[in-house]
Amino acid sequence: ENSRRGASWRSFGHTAAVAPGGSALVLFGGAHGDAKFKAFNDVELLDVDAGISLPHDSSGTPPPDCYRHACEPLGPLGRGIADDVTRRYVIIGGYVFAPSISARELETGEGISLTYASSRVHTLDCHRESNGSFLLKWSEVTLLGCPWPPRGSHTATRVSEHSILICGGGLQSAWLPMDVGQPHEQDFAEAFLLDVRTWTFREVAMALPAPAGGHTCTLVPLRRGDAWDAGVLVFGGRDYRADEPTPHHG
Repeated sequence: ENSRRGASWRSFGHTAAVAPGGSALVLFGGAHGDAKFKAFNDVELLDVDAGISLPHDSSGTPPPDCYRHACEPLGPLGRGIADDVTRRYVIIGGYVFAPSISARELETGEGISLTYASSRVHTLDCHRESNGSFLLKWSEVTLLGCPWPPRGSHTATRVSEHSILICGGGLQSAWLPMDVGQPHEQDFAEAFLLDVRTWTFREVAMALPAPAGGHTCTLVPLRRGDAWDAGVLVFGGRDYRADEPTPHHG
């Protein structure tokens, strides 16, 4: 219940990951649209049994206010975190309220475009103290490899010990002055791999069957004859198209 918690709740677009120790959730970002649409960039440690926020101290600079970003925990695959005291999380992209501005179109006379999505990647180190409180530390990652475009409503899925598959997602953009206050949204089908040892992006040949945002992507076992392999199951989502006002749904 919201009344039992210290922080205001986000109605959508936040992420939730299991905290070290296994009895709390790390909630980050998100937005609400009550009286005024607003996004956030703070962390809440939620005790899921008591329904209360746990105390924590934070250092470093977090991502900007964002929603519909992706958050993926690191660490050995297949191991529980009940005994962990420290865990690292990777926060990737997301829709933002403070747009980035590109003036490259000025030379052609097209105008200035605003991008309401982020291509930045941050890490959050979460350490559980013996008294039940948490220490948090933010860092922004310097990325290598091919440029990963700004995205929101994408997915990030651990597919190996050191690789995260990022697929789909959308871009909100606006041209000045005609689109002020009404950005256009378009979804994409590309897929990228992020190597978390070198923080290197590369685009992969595998793409979604159709552009999608707000979908899910889950690592699942696959049986090929007598052998077992791993694959990803992509489910649902929407397909915003730049030239159409309403999305297609998968």
